[in-house]
Amino acid sequence: MNARERIATHLAESRAQLRQILDVDHDESRAAGAVFPRSRTMRALTRHPALAIVVVAAAGMLIVRPELAVRFARLIPIGAIGRGLMLRYLTQTKL
Repeated sequence: MNARERIATHLAESRAQLRQILDVDHDESRAAGAVFPRSRTMRALTRHPALAIVVVAAAGMLIVRPELAVRFARLIPIGAIGRGLMLRYLTQTKL
């Protein structure tokens, strides 16, 4: 086995170990009494990586260029989103 093959084997083993360490089954960890992540926000961000990317990008834009973030916020139809969320809430709750 040459040096390149040894390095490739070592990298594959290291990656497998990292995947094993970082791959957390959220339902299983909660059942076992694990405390991370405690907040709903962190649980949502760890379950939905795309959501985490959007939140981090929006926060970064807000910090770096607040005027650009405000300009983008004006493009979002907040009224339509609010009506949709209110309609969804009212149809799910029993009055």
